[in-house]
Formats: sequence, structure tokens, C-alpha cells
Amino acid sequence: METGYFDRPGPFRVSDDMCVAANNLEYVHKFTSLLENYFDFLTLESIAPEAQCLTLTNQLDATLKQLQAKVIDILKRIGPQMQEALRKAMFHLAWSPDTLPTNQAVEPLFDYLHNHFLALNIALLPQNFQRVLFEVSKIFLRSPKHVAVLTILLC
Repeated sequence: METGYFDRPGPFRVSDDMCVAANNLEYVHKFTSLLENYFDFLTLESIAPEAQCLTLTNQLDATLKQLQAKVIDILKRIGPQMQEALRKAMFHLAWSPDTLPTNQAVEPLFDYLHNHFLALNIALLPQNFQRVLFEVSKIFLRSPKHVAVLTILLC
């Protein structure tokens, strides 16, 4: 993974700059996706050579894909930043005494997730927040230990 502006060592903290950048790119993507209708590509196809229309369509599609890739590149950095704290919370959950009720054992993990996801939900557009949830779940479910602990808790 490239290092860059949003790579910060240490524990995860919601960055306003990161959220603003991801949201702005999403807005640019939404506007760019409307250009085909705005410039009336259907009419253009009837009066311009096919090669020119194909070039314009390909450029627009490539631009849309690149914008989405940039948004995902920013948001996929959140999961690895949260990984260590999630690992610690799952370790404490797995090794909590049997006498401790499940709701108390899972409370630190839920508090961590609630605090960070609440801040991200407020700061990000809905589609970007869903991307973050997907990226964090990939990190979380990558570890068989995490899956085993959750399976035991849910049974």
C-alpha cells in the first residue's frame, strides 16, 4: 500500500480531512456521472462519428472508475488503523472469565465500535460509511480467532 497523506501511525482517530476528501470525491463522482445526460450523448451519437462517441464514453467511464478507486483508497485505510484496537478488544473478550456475563464482557468492544462508527457515520456520506463498514468487516473477519469468538458468543 502506498504511504501518503492519510497514513498515520498510532491508534485510529476519525480525521475530518479524510472524511471531507472522501465525501468531496463522491460528490465529484455523482456530478460526473450526470455528464452523459447533461451533454446528451444520445443525440451526439446520432450526429457524430461512432469513434468520437466511443472515445467520450470511454473517457467518462474511466474517470468514474478512477474517482471510485480514489474514494476506496482513502476509506480502505481505516480498517488497518482499527485492527490493533479490535484485536485487543477481541483478546480481552476471549479471555474474560466465565463468571462475567456476556453483555459485560462484550461491552468494551461494543463501546469502541460504537464511538468510532458513530463519528464516521456523522462525518461520511451514507455510501462512504457503508464502504468503511465493509472494509472494517474484512479486517475483522480475516482472523479466524475473531470469527471463533463471535461464533461462541452468538451461540
